[in-house]
Amino acid sequence: MLDFNLPGEDGLMITRNLRSHSNIGIVVVTGRTDSIDKIIGLEMGADDYVTKPFGLRELLVRVKNILWRISLTEQNSITAAELEQNDDLFHFGQCCFDIPKRKLFKNNIPVKLTKTEYP
Repeated sequence: MLDFNLPGEDGLMITRNLRSHSNIGIVVVTGRTDSIDKIIGLEMGADDYVTKPFGLRELLVRVKNILWRISLTEQNSITAAELEQNDDLFHFGQCCFDIPKRKLFKNNIPVKLTKTEYP
């Protein structure tokens, strides 16, 4: 959680720097209520934007949703080393196809195939 109004720091720049180096969940909690502030905060990389005053249960649900999305991303990603070590994989361009598992990866991220695309 990050407030934009920090003494001696720019919360927007912190958000941008965090996002450029990490996929950490960022919830902006601030007193700024203008829609332009919300838009800029989200464009800088915040996952969510909550204005003060806020309900504790609302904040908890928002944080849980971000944690859930991050965990799904981590579960679905496959490392390049895992792709290289598997002999059952067919590599082409930026893609890799796991023949026994019938799974396609583009840039190490799973691509969902329909039954028509691969029965």
